[in-house]
Parts: sequence; structure tokens; C-alpha cells
Amino acid sequence: MARVEGRRPSMVDVGRAAGVSAQTVSRYFNGGYVSADASARVEAAVNALGYVRNRIPLQMKARHTNLIGLVLLGPLNYGNSGIMGGLTRAAREAGQAVMISHMERDPATSAESWAALLTEVDTLLSMRVDALIVGSPYDSIKRIIDYVDGAVPLVTLAELPDKAVDAVGPYSYEASCAVMRHLIALGHRRILHISGPSDRAQAVARRRAYEAEMTAAGLEGLPVLESREWNAASGAECAGRVEAGSFSAVFAGSDTIALGFISALRQRGLIAPRDYAIAGFDDMPDAQFMDPPLTTARIDFERIGEVALRRAVADVTGVSYDDDAPRPELVVRASTAGYLGALG
Repeated sequence: MARVEGRRPSMVDVGRAAGVSAQTVSRYFNGGYVSADASARVEAAVNALGYVRNRIPLQMKARHTNLIGLVLLGPLNYGNSGIMGGLTRAAREAGQAVMISHMERDPATSAESWAALLTEVDTLLSMRVDALIVGSPYDSIKRIIDYVDGAVPLVTLAELPDKAVDAVGPYSYEASCAVMRHLIALGHRRILHISGPSDRAQAVARRRAYEAEMTAAGLEGLPVLESREWNAASGAECAGRVEAGSFSAVFAGSDTIALGFISALRQRGLIAPRDYAIAGFDDMPDAQFMDPPLTTARIDFERIGEVALRRAVADVTGVSYDDDAPRPELVVRASTAGYLGALG
């Protein structure tokens, strides 16, 4: 059987190749009676022609399409990649397909970007997705929520103050408080915070936690250094702006920021944890192999993605799903041990 040249094969082409009618092919796909011999010939024709079934007519008739739309904003860093991995794995297990729209920068930075994002959201809605999951570190996520306006169930992956639209829940503040309490309990008083970019909700929450814990301990915070991105290069840049001896501990906004900071200070002769203690955030797989192994806040991003997907499906089907995302965990390693400098 030869493939159809110049166009996608149709149900009629499959029937012609199999020696049956198009109606028989339709019954084959829709679960009607087709003899074993005819079924075998239809299956062979489908494989030979590369026929792909058009599911849109079925979707138009079905109550549910088993399609979930994912709108993901922000760079595909460790956290976002983990969330996407957990979400898509959970979708396969639940018999769902995921349609993804991704934009790295904040769409609110330009009219063109915003229009492009809304076009993609409209496309997802026109495909009759059963629900939308929106993950974003940007404040503009509120505009997306308003735009969807209840057209389909909506689950958010964002650190929003409004818990009613944050099904999975924030994690940055709680985890950052744990990191700060650990450093303070070790006796550190001059703790430096290197934050993520200030336009990201996670960075804002982690900075709030730093300031709150310093105040609670009766300590005066040091001027916060802001990274331009959640990466090692930004951490190294921040290291170039610090004065040796002005701090005894560092709370870095991410493991990769910590990596860059440690590496750059080593070039200046300052070694962690001999000269300062440092803790990160995320617990990336490589954090335990850094030099020194990094104390950090462990976030199970894959589990967060899984919970978001199952919550969306539950919202569509009406079946209760009450499982929450895992709580963050403080992982203590050598980077906050063995400090020999003055803590005062």
C-alpha cells in the first residue's frame, strides 16, 4: 500500500486500501462491530498510510476531551523543568494529554508579548481543554486568571497571596524561614541574602522570609544583593560586590546562585565553610556534590507538578482530590559546618 502523496490520508483512503467502506473504518475507530478479518486489514492500512485520526469531531461531542492546557511562564530552570516532568508523567498515568504554551519572559513587558500569550490561551480554549494549569513567577498571572474568567477550571502554580486561586500552595517563604533559622541557630549574626530577580514572586517571598527572621531574632539585616537571574553567573557577579569579612553566612536564593558565589569567592581566597557558611535553595541533584556539599531547602518540584495535574482533573470530574504538595525540607550539609571565623 502506498502512502497518499501531497496530503494527509483520509478515512476514505484507509477504507479503499483495506477494501472496506469508510463507514466500516469509522465503526473500527468508534468501537462498533467489525469482523476480525476487516479489522486486521484496516489496522494494516492505517499503519501503511500513516493515517492519524481527527479527534476534533469527537471532542466536539464529548463532555470531556481529556486535554489539559498548561501555560508555563519563566525560564526553564530546574524548578520549572521538574514541575513539567511531574505534571506530564501524572497526565499519562491519568489518561490525559497536555497541550503546552511556554513563554520565557514576563508577557506584561510588552503589548506584543501579552497579545501573543492571550492568542495561545485562546487556542488552548478553542481546543476545548478540560482545564488550565498556569505556572508563573510573574505578577501578571493575575491578569491571565482574570482573562480566563472561569471559562474552564483553573489551577495555578504561583506564589500568590490569594490562596483561593493557588491550589498547590506556595513554598518559598516557609522553606526560606527554615534556612534562616538554621543559620541563626548556628550563631550567625551577619547574614547576607543574595536574592533572585526582584520581578519573580519566589524571590520576593524568600527576601521577605530573610527580613522576617532577622527581625524576629533581633538582628539587623545586611543590604540584599539582587541577582539578575537564577544562575551561577549571577551568583559570581554578586560575589564581586561583597567585602570580605562583612558577613559570616550567606543565604543564596538558589543552589546555582550559591555555586557561582562560592566559585568566585574561592578565586579571592575565601573558602566555604572555613571563612563563611552558605546555604542555597532547591536541592538540585548536584548540590550534594558541590565543594563544599551545599546546605539547602529541598523542594519536590516533580511532586508539585503531579499534584497540580491531579487537582485539575479532580476539578473537571468532580472527584475529590485533597493531596497537597509536599512540605519543603531543610537538608543540612557541610557548607554550613566548620565555620572558623567570628560570628559576632
